[in-house]
Amino acid sequence: MKTVMLLLFACHVCCADLAVSAVWSRATLAGQEAGAVFATITGGAAEDRLLSASCPLAAVTEIHEHAAGPDGVMQMREVAGGLAIPAGTTVLLKPRSYHIMLIGLQQPLLKGTPLPLTLVFRDRGPLILQADILDPWAMAFDDR
Repeated sequence: MKTVMLLLFACHVCCADLAVSAVWSRATLAGQEAGAVFATITGGAAEDRLLSASCPLAAVTEIHEHAAGPDGVMQMREVAGGLAIPAGTTVLLKPRSYHIMLIGLQQPLLKGTPLPLTLVFRDRGPLILQADILDPWAMAFDDR
């Protein structure tokens, strides 16, 4: 019995290092077919990588970033190979930066309703979350 308890504790410590908090999205407007999810990801003792995301309300879910294109114009594009989460570092998924893109929404995102989301990390594995849906003009988790 002591061996089993020790193994469970060791797994909990190993898996609990990485943390995701302040997960939110904006309510969509009529006819809007895409949305985004933002969050704060705090790395654990070892580097990890956010490989993918999924949401049952979207046909496609991708990790995106805003970056300057060759012409200097800001563009939104998928992050190839996932997003590095350095050890002990906070990575912000926020407007005009890294975010989770929801494409082909199957229904509107309504303020105050939960948005189910799964983030898959290389080492941590899948993490099932719920995003808070805020006003359509919100720019931060605190914009309630």
